[in-house]
Amino acid sequence: MSSRNYNGTLRRDYNGKFLPIEVNDYELVENDFIMPHHRNEIEIHYIIDGTCDYYIDGKKQSAETGDIVYLKSDTVNSMYKSCEKLKYRAFVFLPGFLYTENVGCTTEKYFRPLKQGDSEVTCVITSEDAAYPELIAQLNRVKEFMDKQEELYELEVKIAMLSYFLTLFKTGHVTKRNNREKSKYKSENAICNAIDYINQNYNRSLTVDEIAENVGISSSHFMKLFREYTHTTCISYINKCRLTKAVELLETTRFNILDVATAVGYNNISLFNRDFKKIYGTTPKEVRKNARIEEKLNRSRKLTL
Repeated sequence: MSSRNYNGTLRRDYNGKFLPIEVNDYELVENDFIMPHHRNEIEIHYIIDGTCDYYIDGKKQSAETGDIVYLKSDTVNSMYKSCEKLKYRAFVFLPGFLYTENVGCTTEKYFRPLKQGDSEVTCVITSEDAAYPELIAQLNRVKEFMDKQEELYELEVKIAMLSYFLTLFKTGHVTKRNNREKSKYKSENAICNAIDYINQNYNRSLTVDEIAENVGISSSHFMKLFREYTHTTCISYINKCRLTKAVELLETTRFNILDVATAVGYNNISLFNRDFKKIYGTTPKEVRKNARIEEKLNRSRKLTL
């Protein structure tokens, strides 16, 4: 089980560029959550234990133990646990793992509509769904092949993943979006671009007007859309982004706490400490201390091998 990641957007390190898929188990405990973000990858989550709420393109989707959750590429989503500890398995892969752009009828007929937002996949599939046994069987096959990595496993993984999507299509879990839903694509794209802009500029002074201008919409409309798709305000998101980066620096560098606060865009150390405690329920000093303890434990484990 992967270690906790405070308020993180999980980092992806694929086995190699020729096999752009990753399968890992994660835990969210205490004040952990996955803040609003978007990626180029498709994500499929299997809830191993616990309950949580997803916000996917502005819609709340609840999931519990055993459920399968689909997150399409280039969509705004976030994840909040609603239990003491949440365990889930993430299957993450680039769309190109399934199909090649501009090649073949399968791309044009099945996968391009998904990528462009003309079609959509059921977000949450429960164990009561008729398609569930086949879907979970294919996910288990992918996990097994990735773990063992025996001869021809790359082909086996791709076949199992394509079989998963074949089941989705056969059982009616891929549907065409109506015109109203299609019209939201431009808004989705604007918020994705705004999130990218914030993540590139979080360490300096940012205003709502600047971000709205960058994505090409009015400030008032932008604020409305941002809250709709992320369920938080733009200013709150900027601060959470800064604090996420702060945790990364606290855990991976020797910068003192004042330098960390400054590096992520905070000019007031008291405000930094107060916001940090409010979000994480602990202090920057405690996070640094725990990171050093974990580092020492890892060194000790290596020495005993």
